[in-house]
Formats: sequence, structure tokens, C-alpha cells
Amino acid sequence: MDANIALIGFMGTGKTTVGKELAKKLGFTFIDTDEKIEEETGLTIKDIFQKYGEKYFRRLEHNLIKDISRYRRCVISTGGGVVLNIENIKILRQRSIIVCLEAGYQYLLNRLKDTDNRPLLAGENLEERLLRLLKEREKFYKCADIYIKTNNKTVNDLTDEIIKAIERIKI
Repeated sequence: MDANIALIGFMGTGKTTVGKELAKKLGFTFIDTDEKIEEETGLTIKDIFQKYGEKYFRRLEHNLIKDISRYRRCVISTGGGVVLNIENIKILRQRSIIVCLEAGYQYLLNRLKDTDNRPLLAGENLEERLLRLLKEREKFYKCADIYIKTNNKTVNDLTDEIIKAIERIKI
């Protein structure tokens, strides 16, 4: 298989952790778009949001998606908001199988409640903000080829499930 595998989904669903293991199992290169942006700018995602705003970050993210779309045999862990720009999805779809990792509200709340490096969750009531962002983004995640529920599954179980789902769609 020469296609890339692009992991999309809300923050905290396990895209990076699952992506690293999936790449290892398949012998693919692993790319985390948030980590790549941090490497290229020398700033954390949180700092980018604070200094330049979300719009600037989304532009960096879009340019990176364009750059890595040329690659082959990569597992790409995207930022949770990559789907907000339809152009990103069009670009990813050209050479990638898009896998959406999904998790329930309570699971995400438990994973995200003690983190301070998620700029979109900062400020207001976490529960309300999380619920609002989940509702806003739900429709955007419908672009995936494969949907995987992550609640209470091991990384190994999730990677095996993704590989089997990809084999079923025979790409």
C-alpha cells in the first residue's frame, strides 16, 4: 500500500499515540502536524495561538498539509481542527485514507481536564467549551473513510482495528 493514512479527530482521541504505533507496525513514516509546526516555528502551539492567533496557526497547518501531501507511506496525525478547512480534506483525500478517531464526551473530558497545552480549551468552563467544540466539529469529521471508537481500547487494539478496516476497503 502506497497511500498515506491521515488520522483526524478531536483533541485527546489518541491520534499521536495511535499514529506512532500504527506507523511502526506498517513500516511507515510518522508525521505529527502539530509537532512539525512546533519544530519549524520554534514555538509551542499554545505560544503560536497566544502570539499570533488561531487564524495564523490554521494557515501554518494548511501550508504543512500541502507540503506533506506529496509524501507516500506516512501515517499523518493531524491537529483536531485540520478539518475546519475543507481544502485540507481535499488535499489529504488525494493520497490518504482518512481515519477518524472518535471518543465520547466523558472520556475526552477525563483526558483533557488536567492539560494546559490546549489553547482552544483555555479560559472558559472546560465542560461547556468541550461540548460546544464537539458539536461544532462533528459535521467536519464526517469526511473520513473509516471511523474508529477509541474509548477503553488499547493502542494495540486500535492499530489492529485500523489495519483490518483498511484491508476491508482494499486500497
